[in-house]
Order: sequence, then C-alpha cells, then structure tokens
Amino acid sequence: MRRKLFNLLFPIGAVAALVAIWAIAAAAAGDRLILPSPAETAAEFFRMIGGKTCGKFWAAFGMTLVRSLLAYVCAGAAAFGFAFLSRNEYVRRALYPIFSVLRAVPTMAVIFLFLIWVRARWSPVWVAVTVLLPTMYAAFNQAFDAFDAGLEEMSRVYRVPLRVRLQKMYVPLLLPPLIDSLSFLSLSIKLVVAAEALAMTATSLGALLYNANITFETARLLAVSLAAVLAGFVIDGLTFTGKRLLPWI
Repeated sequence: MRRKLFNLLFPIGAVAALVAIWAIAAAAAGDRLILPSPAETAAEFFRMIGGKTCGKFWAAFGMTLVRSLLAYVCAGAAAFGFAFLSRNEYVRRALYPIFSVLRAVPTMAVIFLFLIWVRARWSPVWVAVTVLLPTMYAAFNQAFDAFDAGLEEMSRVYRVPLRVRLQKMYVPLLLPPLIDSLSFLSLSIKLVVAAEALAMTATSLGALLYNANITFETARLLAVSLAAVLAGFVIDGLTFTGKRLLPWI
C-alpha cells in the first residue's frame, strides 16, 4: 500500500517541483516576454482551449493528431512488415544498411528534405514515418527473434490450427511490443509538430507555435507546447495501463 502511494505521489511531487522552479525563474526574469509565470501560462492555456477563438486551436490540435496517428500507423505497419521479412537472414542483411542510414540521418535534414519533396500539408507525416521507422523496426525485430523456431516448426508438423498458434504462440510474444509501441505515438506528435512549425503547415499546432514565436507571444508558445505535452502524457498513461492489464489478457 505504501509503495503504491509512493508511486502515485512521486510523479506529482516531481511535477510540483518543476512548476516551483519555473515560478522562481519567471519571478527572477521579471519579464513575461522572456518567461511567463506558470499562472500566466495556465490562464493562456485555458483561454486558448475555451475562449472565443478555441475553434481554431481545436481544429489545429485535431489535424496534428490525425497526422501523428497516420505517421504512427504507417511507420508501425511498415516496421512490422520489414521485421517479419527479416526473419530471413538474407533479407535482414540487405535491410541492415538501409535502416542504419535512416537511424543516422539528422532529423533536421529529414525535415528539410521533405519540405522540398512533399507539400507542406503532408510533409510532417513523412518526416515522422522516416524517423520512427528504424526504431519501431528494431523493436519488432526483437519480438520476432524471441520466437522459438523449433516450437514453430513442431506446430506445423503436428498441424496445430492457425487459431491456436495465434492465441498461444504469436499473440503472447507480439502483444507486449505492440503495447510498448504506443509510446512511439507521443514521439510522433513531437516530430509532427516540429515539422509543421518549419513547414508552416496550415491548421496545425506547429503553425500556432510558429505564429506565437514571430509575434513574441511567449505565454501562447508555452500554452501550445503544454497541449502537446499533455497529449503525450495521455498516450503514455494508456501505454502504462496496457502494460498493467497485459497479464490478464
């Protein structure tokens, strides 16, 4: 019981400490243009999500989530497919240099290239897919490597039904990395927002960040960032819940 209480209170205490440090730094700066206080940022956040112009924010937030989710699904599906093919050693060797290059390319270079190649509306999606793909591929590779080849071959020899193989072999091994991969969705949001800001994508959180930056609205800049952070927290919470429920699935 005490451990559960500690696990609950520790993150709350850590957040409270960060807010306190932020408040002290804002008071020391003495200029809301440089660093608004947490109270000023919170007021701007609630004004942004519930004020007269909240429709503009929610449209931008929704489109950013759509792009992030699309990038996550595309990267996950491609990574899963490549990992499945990589069970063949020759395919894995052929794919190794490609994914090594993708891992090594700087994210900013990827963003700038797709700004040239793709329309601003969808370039953030391609940026996120390119950055997420090698990481998700490595995660799914580890899951497939955990398969017992002998057990799989035996199940085929004895003609174990596919339904039983899926339920008893494949799902228990693939479900944990699939749940873990939900955490990549918060990374996808981060990548998409960064690309949107540089591409000045219309109707996006990135565009709101860009506009707040050029108009020196620091409180609005932090409020939009807070919205993205809270979305990431929700996704991480769902991932954590999924892991806790996994033993009962």
